Amino acid sequence: MKQFILFFALSGSLFSQTTDSLFLRFVIPERDTLQYGAYRHRIAASTNPTSKAFINYKEVKVYPTGAFVGLHYLTTDTSVLHIAVVGVNGDSLTKDFVFIKPAQKIYPADEVYIENVSSPSEDMWLTAGDIL
Repeated sequence: MKQFILFFALSGSLFSQTTDSLFLRFVIPERDTLQYGAYRHRIAASTNPTSKAFINYKEVKVYPTGAFVGLHYLTTDTSVLHIAVVGVNGDSLTKDFVFIKPAQKIYPADEVYIENVSSPSEDMWLTAGDIL
C-alpha cells in the first residue's frame, strides 16, 4: 500500500510539472515562412492557461483552455509576425513567422496574355460578326 501511495504522489507531482511548464503550440500558421496572397492571416495557438500571450508585442486573451487567437495584417511585401508567451515565473518562449507576398504579374494595357491555352492546329482569322 505504501508503494501505491508513493507512486500516486509522484505521478501527481509529475502531472503538475508538465502542466505548469511553459509551452507554445501552433495550429495556424503551419510553417515558419509562408507565401500568402491575402492581406491578412489568422493565428491560432495554445500555451499554458496561466501564461500571457503577445502577438506583435500586443497582449491577447488566453482562454481557460490555453488557446489564443489573432489576426495579422500584411502591410508590406515581406511581413514578420512575432509571437511570445510569458509564464507566471517570468520565463518566455518566442517564435517568428515570415509572410512573403508573391510578386504580381503586371501586363501592359495594350497586350492581352492568356495563360495555358493551346495553339490551334491552323491559322485562324476573325471576321466581322465572329464571337470570341
